[in-house]
Amino acid sequence: MDPATLTPSTGPVSSENDKIARLEAEIENLRAEIQQLRHALKPHLTHGHAEPGTAVASSPCASDVVRLNVGGISYCTTRSTLTKIRDSMLGAMFSGQFALNTDQHGQIFIDRDVELFAPVLSFLRNGRWALPTDSPLLFERIRREAEYFGLPWPEEVLDSATVRPVHTVRLEEQLTIVGVSVFRGWVVAGCSDRSIRVFSADGIFQQCLNCGLTSPWVSSSDNRLFAWSDNKFRVWNRDLEPLPGTDFPEADKLKYFAEWLGWFACGTETGEVRLLDLASFRVCGSLAPPEADPACLLIPWNRLLVVAHQSCGLRIWDQQCSITHELRFPDAYIIPVALDRLFVTLRPLHTSETKAEIRAYSADDFRPVLTRQMSFKVGRVAEWEDHFVTVSDDRLLVYDEHFVCRSSIDLPSEAVGGRFAARGSTLATYKDRSIVFWGGQRKACLTST
Repeated sequence: MDPATLTPSTGPVSSENDKIARLEAEIENLRAEIQQLRHALKPHLTHGHAEPGTAVASSPCASDVVRLNVGGISYCTTRSTLTKIRDSMLGAMFSGQFALNTDQHGQIFIDRDVELFAPVLSFLRNGRWALPTDSPLLFERIRREAEYFGLPWPEEVLDSATVRPVHTVRLEEQLTIVGVSVFRGWVVAGCSDRSIRVFSADGIFQQCLNCGLTSPWVSSSDNRLFAWSDNKFRVWNRDLEPLPGTDFPEADKLKYFAEWLGWFACGTETGEVRLLDLASFRVCGSLAPPEADPACLLIPWNRLLVVAHQSCGLRIWDQQCSITHELRFPDAYIIPVALDRLFVTLRPLHTSETKAEIRAYSADDFRPVLTRQMSFKVGRVAEWEDHFVTVSDDRLLVYDEHFVCRSSIDLPSEAVGGRFAARGSTLATYKDRSIVFWGGQRKACLTST
């Protein structure tokens, strides 16, 4: 089957793109209107005299109470409230530098929608946005009004309660997915036909890379995509253009790889980590442990390299190729996880087959700062959006920054017992020949900054 046949219908996607384009155009028009209004206010700088029908917004002896007429509705507030955000449009209007129009009752007239001005004034009074949860249209109108007045809008975060599968891709029947990685927002899948399939974050097929490796495993850094199999190694750049690869001698039995500080680090069965030049893939150094112990996993983190060994636990190497810390976990298989915000370890609890202990460590001295028991089998944890995720048997578990479970979602049948890959805003679960792409709605963090 031609990989292009995997592309779903683009009709709904095109419609959504049109909506986005229209919204972006409207935002640009609003920005232009804001600039014109600010420009128009400049000639009305007062010098102690106000024209008939205008009011000086502020003076040292003026009362702090301000009466407004917004779209025909009267508001009573204070100048200090209106100027709380000094670099906003309202902050400029009521700074005392401008003469403003008044109605027949002496109220300062603002020609805006009263329904939208009420939440603006509420925000200035309380420092929090009171936003609707049942009307996306009103929510968007308030957001635009905030942008019009130049007010800070709360950061949008993933609503864990809305996480769901959004698209499923099934490859040809004769194929098997060997491994999946997330690279620059793409989902890349190493397949049993010596190819790497590339999909967008929402499951749209992009291209097929012919890597020539039998059942390739894939991984990625910020700038490179890697594939390897049987000591053969292939590399692509940020634009998925092939770079020179290399074939290592079979005797080396290299297992785990990572890009670290301009080197390509390769783990060996003896525990030694070889450092290769990224351009030529020639060995230019090594990290030799005190005793032979197979390296099971290489994790770059904060300019350090964490090496998980089969029996002794973890060794942490710095850029001078010296061991800075050792974390030992007797009688336990440890899975290290390097997250943008934390470094954590997972280990099974001998008292339960379905629970694990998770520890988070400080970045400076690897001191444990959080220990928590988790109700899932030992596997992987990854950052996704503003949360941490893992897959446990038949469920996708979503945790907050304190590793408190916020959502537990049933996996689709084709993903049960499978694996997952996550980075940034992209999450995919996979098993056999199926990839499930996940998404969720975003909500505003209501506290202003």
